[in-house]
Amino acid sequence: MKPFERKREVLVPVLLYHNVGPFRPGTNPTLTIPVETFEEHVRWLKRQGYAGIRSSDWLAWCREGKGLPDKPVMLTFDDAYADCAEYALPILAQHGFNAAIFVVTDQVGGANSWSRKNRGATLPCMTEEQIRNWAARDFEFGSHTRTHPDLRTLGDDDIGNEMRGSAQHLSNLLGLRVHSFAYPYGDYSEAVRRLAEQTFDLAFTCEEGLNARGTDRYLLRRKMVQPEDTLVDLAFYVKLGWSRRRLRRWCRDLRRRLVHSRHGRVAHAAERQVRELWQQARTEWGVPAIDGASRRARNTGKVPVTPFRKLPEARKRPALWRSPLRSGPERFRTIASGDVPQRRRKKAA
Repeated sequence: MKPFERKREVLVPVLLYHNVGPFRPGTNPTLTIPVETFEEHVRWLKRQGYAGIRSSDWLAWCREGKGLPDKPVMLTFDDAYADCAEYALPILAQHGFNAAIFVVTDQVGGANSWSRKNRGATLPCMTEEQIRNWAARDFEFGSHTRTHPDLRTLGDDDIGNEMRGSAQHLSNLLGLRVHSFAYPYGDYSEAVRRLAEQTFDLAFTCEEGLNARGTDRYLLRRKMVQPEDTLVDLAFYVKLGWSRRRLRRWCRDLRRRLVHSRHGRVAHAAERQVRELWQQARTEWGVPAIDGASRRARNTGKVPVTPFRKLPEARKRPALWRSPLRSGPERFRTIASGDVPQRRRKKAA
């Protein structure tokens, strides 16, 4: 390394999945990723040179300085659904990836009766045999409490019982110490974090972002993958830890706040960088130029809605704010009455 050259810091993205498999009517639609979409994600990660790591690998890097791959990524699955053992984990094993699965121990062999958005149907969870089989194939299992409650609503004794009981159940099942934990619903408080620190070596939230060596081990960041996410979204998740929608929204809000200040150009530059990253995702990152509407059309056979800017001229909304009026109250009265004068066109010389 050259003098004064700074070594690049390793940033680890963590992706959060729930269920991978066919959609079951009556269940929460945000939980299930189609098998084809998931396999597309894994192939793209492999094509881009990413290597899967487990939470124990990240912990060894933080504690002992053991090396990580050049482009690490951690794949996690909450709730330990049976469809993941049937569809997702074989795909990962086929492409050389591993993952961490977080188990609700009182529902091993049961179903996700805790889900807030279930409408009469549930998703089956892994059995003890499935957990043992995949643990023997280098997949990691962590705790997700005993019953999947909102830990913020419980007392310290009940929180400790949920955490320690789940860890003990998994330890007896696998013959190994359980060192990782995922907060149910991603929610936590100071008391919940303190009790997690007494039981586990690290814990995961659902907050967006990347993880560095100095990240709080009990507030590790993850980005949840949604069924409608495209490869462009996935590229933003692993490169930046945020979704492109959130980044663009943040830049627009920042521009609105600073538009009348001397720092307004900073907000414009930030939004321009997000647009450039989007284009880079489509070219250098090997992402096809396909948006959410086109993906839904491909999956459902429905024609996507035409963007507003391409509608015929007669169907466009009137340019209400193109009025030559300068007075605010007068502008409002004119618009309310429906008599909106159009901007005068300059006569050709």
